[in-house]
Amino acid sequence: MKRRTKHEQSDACINSALQGGVRPKVKQIEVVAAIIRKDDKIFATQRGYGEWKDWWEFPGGKMEAGEAPEEALKREIREELSTEISVDEFLCTVEYDYPLFHLTMHCYLCSLLTDALHLNEHEAARWLSSNELDSVKWLPADLEVVEKMKQIERIERMEQNLERVMYASRGVNNAHDEYEAVREALRELEAYYGSDTWKQDFEDDEQGKLPRSLKRGVLSEDAVWNVLEDYRRNTNATGGQSDMNDR
Repeated sequence: MKRRTKHEQSDACINSALQGGVRPKVKQIEVVAAIIRKDDKIFATQRGYGEWKDWWEFPGGKMEAGEAPEEALKREIREELSTEISVDEFLCTVEYDYPLFHLTMHCYLCSLLTDALHLNEHEAARWLSSNELDSVKWLPADLEVVEKMKQIERIERMEQNLERVMYASRGVNNAHDEYEAVREALRELEAYYGSDTWKQDFEDDEQGKLPRSLKRGVLSEDAVWNVLEDYRRNTNATGGQSDMNDR
């Protein structure tokens, strides 16, 4: 007989209580989750058991008494994936009310120390790019983390756009094959700067809700304005035309 995992045992206890007409007391559960990044992709796992079978989540699990979150996360990843990770930076804490318990989930940005991975508890796993994050059915609590990762990916992309436009305004990367890339970066940057999305990203940065390691020049109003002004001025001086609108 196949031995049940710790997660299956927990789900079995809850289901047994429900079948007996007893609604278990809502309890507090504290867990840690690893947002493992590799290049421009994020690692996601699919549950193979219980009420939430086939839903997707970030790997991790419960903290043991007296255990630091980072150590708990490393232990859980060893148990679930038979691999070692570096816990790089705290991302966020999610508070979510499931029907039978309240979940507190501490989430960390992580990286692999080895490429070897083995699914000991999940039925499937995928490396997802930012435009693939909505292609799987995420657990409700994990959706908040997905939105946070989309925000980070957006800011990183806009930061790259800012640097591309800045270099172009200084005469760097002015080869013909770079022209369209610069113009597209400029269009994206102009649409983002001053928008409601930019304002929300700016507020989150002011409130310390973004990773400390994230480059955030694009969230500086003066920095963006100066780069766009320099690009417009230099483009006009060389007989070109900028898409920038006066603000």
